[in-house]
Amino acid sequence: MLDTTQTKKLVASKITFSKVFINKCFKNYKSVVDKRNLCFVVSQPSLSSLELEQLASTVGCKRAKYTTIDLARNDQIHYLRLSNVQYNK
Repeated sequence: MLDTTQTKKLVASKITFSKVFINKCFKNYKSVVDKRNLCFVVSQPSLSSLELEQLASTVGCKRAKYTTIDLARNDQIHYLRLSNVQYNK
């Protein structure tokens, strides 16, 4: 199981991203102390669904998925989200 710092290095070796966001994980409306969600802002989704499954199993997180957000001026933002990554304090 990789922690957040190791996961950032692993993802950087696989894809190019511009920003990383880290936020708390919640279970039953309570924050989980040792887990975090990582979001990597990418220009285009570049990993296949099989590669995402392999990434999730390598990192030891709950899931890895791409999400696309449509903006008002016909732009899109893509980000890779890794849920429940081990948190290094």
